[in-house]
Amino acid sequence: MNYLIKKLYPYFKNKKYDIFYTEFKVSVEEYIKITLEYSLITFILAFLSLTFIFIFILRFYNIILFLVSLGFGIIVGALTFIYFYFYPSMAKADYVKDIEDNLPFFALYFYSYSGSGMNIIDIFRLLNKEKRFGAINKEISYFLVLIDVFGYDLLSALLELANKTPSEKFKEFLFGLISVIRSGGSLRDYAKIYAKEQIEDYEIQL
Repeated sequence: MNYLIKKLYPYFKNKKYDIFYTEFKVSVEEYIKITLEYSLITFILAFLSLTFIFIFILRFYNIILFLVSLGFGIIVGALTFIYFYFYPSMAKADYVKDIEDNLPFFALYFYSYSGSGMNIIDIFRLLNKEKRFGAINKEISYFLVLIDVFGYDLLSALLELANKTPSEKFKEFLFGLISVIRSGGSLRDYAKIYAKEQIEDYEIQL
């Protein structure tokens, strides 16, 4: 197993960060191991299932049908391997879509809170309690961990989140927020313009 993992690592290493968006959240090596294990399991199950059908249901079995069962198992195992290979990229794409589908509603709520005089950290805390923004809530939770656990200041936490998020649209929002803070601009005006743009984009897509 370790030999195969080392051989496959160069083909999986570019998925290091994408694996984070799957339910596994493991290292590349562990993910390769999981991929191989699932591929082997599906190979065995497919092979045994077809063999069972031939022997106990059709009551006929020979070397040709054995090879058919073996080939079926290999195909199913290979398809499982291919699925696991592309799964992190698909999971990341779904995560990005979830962020961007919820962005217009997040922007409206952010705008509504920005006029109350609250600071950005408190706005994010309130938005995170809403639990209605899908993957954006995960992004905000990460931001709050940076603040509360690791002691980041506001700008550093926003910059870290902006560099980490896979969504270009959310990244754009965060960098805009950083720019407003650094320049001393109006948070409410920025939030208003951004929310208007997001709602207009949303209406176009309907």
